[in-house]
Amino acid sequence: MKSIYLQTIIFSLFALIVTSCETEIEFRGDDTASLLVVNSILSPDSAVKVHVSESKFFLKDDSSFENVNDAIVNLWVNGSLYEQLLSTGQGFYAGNYIPKAGDIIKITAKNNKFPEVNAESEIVQATPIVSVDTMIHVSDIYPIVNGYGNYLDTIGYSKMTEMKISLKFNDPPNQKNYYKIAVKLNQEYSDGSKYMRNYYFSSDDLVFGNTTEAGIFDESSYRLYHEFNDDLFDGKNYSLKLNSSFISIVYDNNPSGGTSDLEPVEIVKNELILELQSISKSYYLYLKTRNAGSSVIDFFSEPVQIYSNIEGGIGILGSYNTSRFKIDIPKTFTGEYYY
Repeated sequence: MKSIYLQTIIFSLFALIVTSCETEIEFRGDDTASLLVVNSILSPDSAVKVHVSESKFFLKDDSSFENVNDAIVNLWVNGSLYEQLLSTGQGFYAGNYIPKAGDIIKITAKNNKFPEVNAESEIVQATPIVSVDTMIHVSDIYPIVNGYGNYLDTIGYSKMTEMKISLKFNDPPNQKNYYKIAVKLNQEYSDGSKYMRNYYFSSDDLVFGNTTEAGIFDESSYRLYHEFNDDLFDGKNYSLKLNSSFISIVYDNNPSGGTSDLEPVEIVKNELILELQSISKSYYLYLKTRNAGSSVIDFFSEPVQIYSNIEGGIGILGSYNTSRFKIDIPKTFTGEYYY
């Protein structure tokens, strides 16, 4: 059951993300005043972009957020004003500056309705991936049949395949580090088309806690990302354990059972892209509290407070820096399955 606190923030925040300063929105039974909502996740991969909106009381009939397009949004880099971000519509403000590792980025925002709010975040250093090892296991095989009545012909097989991944990296010593791990599936086809998407995976690694023995009311351990910190391996090499599952469809010949003059479109490149993101504490706390609040663990548990580091308002200014590692996988691995 998602708590009222979580619903309040979900209706208020547009993007995703959170940190060193905690803002509590206490419900006393009355309508609460609106706050300026500022959200931005910074990365050396792109120029600074910020979303500004106005919070809305969660019991309103219309739970949608209100974009703010008349704000003055300033970007500060290492203590100096760098530029005023330009409104691009729908509450978004964009600049030209691409952050670098080690930068201290500050965002300020205000308009005629709301006083100035601000937040600050450091662009963290990326942690390189040292190596990746994989092990593939076929768990189930099902025949693919064609025909009617007593005339059934097996034309191929569908295989349920599990892949175990061990991702090794060196954790920087003498500092608190936070991480997010994500997986993408990249496919390229013989007709020149390309397809990339986030890929679900699971893990029973100790850094995530007990994720495999989910209770009857818990969500699946298969997710698009997992966040963790370096409490168990501070300053050491660590091999992170991940699990992914695929459906492999292999036909004996033409899958239709006949012939075709059309050239079949085939996968010519099939790969997983592992992304190890070094993330700011604010981003980590947001992900941690959001995931804790979205899982049904105990009907009588305390509501989860979503963190905010926007002084004078609500929202999140966080950062990440990504290391990537690509793994070629069999071209027959066409999709995912969960168990």
